[in-house]
Order: sequence, then C-alpha cells, then structure tokens
Amino acid sequence: MLAQLQASFNRQLEECSRGILRKIDKMQQQALKARECAAQLNEAADVSAPEMSVPCIPDAVKDLESALKEPIRSGASGGDHGTTSAARGANPTDSGARRALDKMMGGKLHTENAFASLDIKADKWEAWMETVAPEAMTDAQAAKFAAYQEQLRIIKEKQESMRAKLQGELKKIRSELTAAAVQLRADLQNLTDWKLVYEEELLLNELAGARLTDTIDQETTWRKTGKELRTRLEASRSTIQETNRELQKQQCSCWLLEDERTSAQHEHRDKTAALTAALGTVHLPSEVLSVLSKRLDDALAPQGTQNQGGPVEAEEEPEQALRRECAALSSRLDMAVGSLKAEFASWSDGPLCKLLEASRDNAYAQRRLVLASEAADAEQQKLTRLKTRLELSQTEESALRLQLEASSEALEKAQRDVDLLLRVKRGIVGELPSRIVALREPFDFSDSCLVSQREVDSYKQDIIASGRQKLRILQAIKLEAKDVSERTKDVHLLRITRSMQRILQMPGGGMPANCSVVGPKQQKEMSGHQWVSQLATDGFKDAQESEVQLERLEEARAELEKRSAAVTAEIKQRVCSMAYASKHRAGAKGKRTYWCYDGLLVT
Repeated sequence: MLAQLQASFNRQLEECSRGILRKIDKMQQQALKARECAAQLNEAADVSAPEMSVPCIPDAVKDLESALKEPIRSGASGGDHGTTSAARGANPTDSGARRALDKMMGGKLHTENAFASLDIKADKWEAWMETVAPEAMTDAQAAKFAAYQEQLRIIKEKQESMRAKLQGELKKIRSELTAAAVQLRADLQNLTDWKLVYEEELLLNELAGARLTDTIDQETTWRKTGKELRTRLEASRSTIQETNRELQKQQCSCWLLEDERTSAQHEHRDKTAALTAALGTVHLPSEVLSVLSKRLDDALAPQGTQNQGGPVEAEEEPEQALRRECAALSSRLDMAVGSLKAEFASWSDGPLCKLLEASRDNAYAQRRLVLASEAADAEQQKLTRLKTRLELSQTEESALRLQLEASSEALEKAQRDVDLLLRVKRGIVGELPSRIVALREPFDFSDSCLVSQREVDSYKQDIIASGRQKLRILQAIKLEAKDVSERTKDVHLLRITRSMQRILQMPGGGMPANCSVVGPKQQKEMSGHQWVSQLATDGFKDAQESEVQLERLEEARAELEKRSAAVTAEIKQRVCSMAYASKHRAGAKGKRTYWCYDGLLVT
C-alpha cells in the first residue's frame, strides 16, 4: 500500500512538473521580451525571469521545497538586446529560423523590428544645417532642410506609434506574467496540499504498520511462552504420575511392614510368656544366667559386614531386607545357643534346653520387633515425604495451568488484534445490524472488533477437539482408578488370607492328618473377629477422602487387633491347660499335640 501511494504521488508530481515547466518557459520568454521593451522605452526593468524547475527524483516522494531551490537551466537570464541577439545567434536552430524568415520577407526582417524603429536616425542630415540659419539658406539648402524636417517628422511619428505599441505590448506581457505567476502559485499550492495529504496517509500507514508489528511480536512472544508452559506442564504431570506410582508402592510397603510389626509384637508376647514359664520351672545359678544373657547380647549385636550390602541388597524391598536380617539374626542365635548347649552339657538336658530355646526365641522376637518397628517407621517417613512432594507437584501443576490459561487468552487477544487491524485497514467491517444502519451516522471503526466466521468455526473445532481429548483422559483415569481399586483389593485379600496360606505351605501339604481345628464355638468366635478391609470402588478420585478413609480403616484395624489379642490370650490359656492335662493322660488312643499358629488352635 505504501508503494502504491508513493507511485500515485510520483505520477501526479510528474504531470504537475511538466505543466509547471511549460509555464516557466513561457514566462521566461515573456520576461525577456518585456525587458527588451522596457530597455527600448528607457523604463525600469521590474520584470525578472522566474528561475524555477521541478527535478525528477526516481523511486522517491517528490519534495517541492527542494525542487524550488534549484534554478532552471533551460531559460536565459535578463540582458540587453545585443546579448540576447548574440545568444540567439549562437543557437543554430534560431539562426536557421531567422534566415528563413528573412528570406520569406524579402530581406525586410530587420526593418520591421520594433526595437530597431526606435533607433532610426535621419539620413538627410548635413553638418551645415547646424551653422546656417534658415533665413540665410539658399533655395537648394532650404529644400534639403525641408526634406530633413519632413523625414524627422515622419521618424518621430513612427517612433511615437511604435512606442505606444511597445507600451501596450509591455502592459499585456506584464498582465500575462502576473496571471501566469498567480496560476503557478495556485498549482504549487495545490501540489503542496496533495503532498500533505499523501504524507498524512503515509504516516497513518506507518503507524498502523508499527502497531501491527508490535502486535505480531506480542503474539509471537505469547506463543513461545505458551509452548514453554505446556512443556513444563507436561513435565509436572509426568512427575505427579511417577510420584503417585511411588506413593502406591510405598503405601503397600508400609502396609506389609505394619503387618510384620504386628506379627512381631504377637510373637514377642508369646515368647516372653514362654520364657517366664521356663524360668519358673528351672532354677539356674546367677553365673549361668549372666553367661546366657551375655552370649545372647553378643549374638544380637549388629555385625559390621551386614551394613555393607551389595547392589542387589540395596535394590531389594524393605520387607525382603527385614526378612534377610531376621534370618541372619536367627542363624547367629542358633550358633550362640549351640555353643551354650555344648558348654553346659554336664547339666540335665531337659529343663536347660527348654530355657535356652525359650531365651533364644524371646531374644529373636524382641530383636525382630525392633527391626520391624524401625523399618516401618522409616517407610512411614518416606511415605510422608512422598505425600509432601506430591502436594508440591500438584500445586505447581495448578499454577502452571493458570499461567497457561492466561497465556492462551493473551495469545487469542493478540491474534484478534492482528486480524482487526488488517480488516479495518482494508475497510472490511462486515455487515452492520439493521438497528445500527438505521441511525445513518458516520461510524468510526478504528476501535471496532471484528470476528470472522472462519475464526468462529476454528474456535468451535478447537473446543470440540479439546472436549474429545478430555473425554479420552477421563476414560483413561477411570480405567486407572479401576485397576488401582482391583490391585488394592488383591493386597488386602492377601493380608487377610496370609495365615491360611502359611498353613497350606507347611511341609506335608498343610495340617497333619491327625489334626483338626478347634471346636465350632471357638472357630465361630475367632471368625467373628477377622479383620476385613475394603476400599471404595471409586477410590483415588479425591485424595483427601482417601486419606480420611485410610485413617478410619487403620483405627478399625487397631481396635480389631486389640480384640484379636485378647481372644488369642484366652486361647493360649486354654491350650496350656489342655496340654497340661494331656501330658498326664495316657490311654490306647495315643498322645495328642496342641499348638497355636497365628490365632488358629490346631490339634
């Protein structure tokens, strides 16, 4: 558009320049002629030849001020008649024209020159006419003097007529010069006005271009910002997903370690009771008890080589590490008890062996409880850190989402501004509503907002595509939640049925053939206190609700454990009484053995 405006102004300036040059040439010729007339009439030369020209400046906007400063070189400056004639004589074109005109007029070209008529002198003048008085003249002299007087009168009349003619011509030339100067000034003023109009239009186009450039730069900046925010948001979402997976894995590990700690607590209570009973039946010297306590403490002391595990041990699960440590502890205790048995071989074999076994089991149970508690506490702290990291990641994701929404809105606004500027500049404002058209006012669309149907359709398609993507994400979330719920059920089912699985995995394919479960009454009492946990099928939809449910389930589990411990203690008492009675009972039916295994009384 700027190039079109410049080309249009240049064309108009070229046309005006050609007209001005023609007028200037004509004015110069008239000014030269007026000078000649004034010189012949001995008047002041108040007419000067205008020195103007409009140079041609290609590929640029014409500037009249600079054009008026350069004098025209085609015209001739003022001068006398002789200089003008010499200049004309130097021009071969003018010389040829004058010769042709002289030949056409029969050699009378110079006699018809008005300027030459004013310089005519009487050729009948003689010197004696000044000294001889008219009364003293002879007839011949009087005739010559009369002829001279007549010639002089004719010359004066001719000069007067030519002078009047020259004065009229000079007046006409001056009026023509004045009119031409006025017309030239009007043309120059018109051209100046057009120059101002074009300059204003060019400035408006430059301002619109600057605004459009700035808007496009803003659009580019917001587009880059949106791309960076999307990248960071995707990274934050990936971090949240990874943290959720780690959190689920850590939660399962915490549950397993809590089960180990509970089992260790039960075992410790059982072994403590057994050790107390053994100490009541056997009386040993204090030296023997001191040696026994020292050997067991040495066996319980952690070994330096155990803390330097290899890469395989560093990658194992906490539950596996706990079991490995318990196995190593059991091996050390067995070695210590074996050495004690060999050392006290002189003592009676029965009570001392029972005491050693009870002490060994009690030390093992106590150390296992400590290790399980430490591992469970460490995993619980790790779980807390994971929850904190998850909350921070979710907060960061929310902040990035808000920033991305703000960036998207700014980008859309910048795109609308670009489209608006282009459409308003092109004069495309769309069809006005009938109520606005009825006002018949000169509307200003400089601050208008235009939205094309194509953009509206594009926004609709983007909204539909975004909705479909959200539906796919929602479907994936539902499938993931369902999978998590099923896996959670499996974990809890594994916790509930672990006791039965251990019994089934015993040597011999489960329980002995001559054993049976306790009576229906006791079985019913035990089955009434089994702990069952079930999560909601729509778990992990709300993190806070899941945490509240988890706390409630933990409280319920703790309460059930207390009640189960009470029932277990009652069963132990019954087992001890039944074992004591069966020990002194003999008969053809044979001897029966009773033991308690994780809350189940088996015979």
